[in-house]
Amino acid sequence: MTLYLQLVSTSLHAGSPRLALLHLRRSCEFNPRVSMSSYSPPPPPPRDQSMDTEAPNAPITRERRLNPDLQEQLPKPYLARALEAVDPSHPQGTKGRDPRGMSVLQQHAAFFDRNGDGVIYPWETFQGLRAIGCGLTVSFAFSILINLFLSYPTQPVGRCR
Repeated sequence: MTLYLQLVSTSLHAGSPRLALLHLRRSCEFNPRVSMSSYSPPPPPPRDQSMDTEAPNAPITRERRLNPDLQEQLPKPYLARALEAVDPSHPQGTKGRDPRGMSVLQQHAAFFDRNGDGVIYPWETFQGLRAIGCGLTVSFAFSILINLFLSYPTQPVGRCR
């Protein structure tokens, strides 16, 4: 298809200036170089990198892929819950477990505080690790390491500082 512009001049009355009009004409000529077999669809729009869920330099993001249907499985998956740890298998958290007004992190620490005095001793860490199924050697080693490295930084401000 070709487009032509044509300048046409007309005269309204004798002695009056001529009015120039532009006419646009189309000509439908067959162009043998274009055929349906050489037609290619337009290129896709550029990829929006802000929506990528895999980072090329972090292989763990490829191994642990994001669930794209999480919105349908879990109401408001982006909302941080204060009292319940939710996942697609447990959208309401763990049934029958009373959070007692504690945050999820506090509940995690309370599991290891076997006597409930607010202090986690190495033997309580050992008992907690055994309760979740760790072996004797792993429980013993980790109870020493965890308490060695976390006892000082997690003490209350007024205690031993």
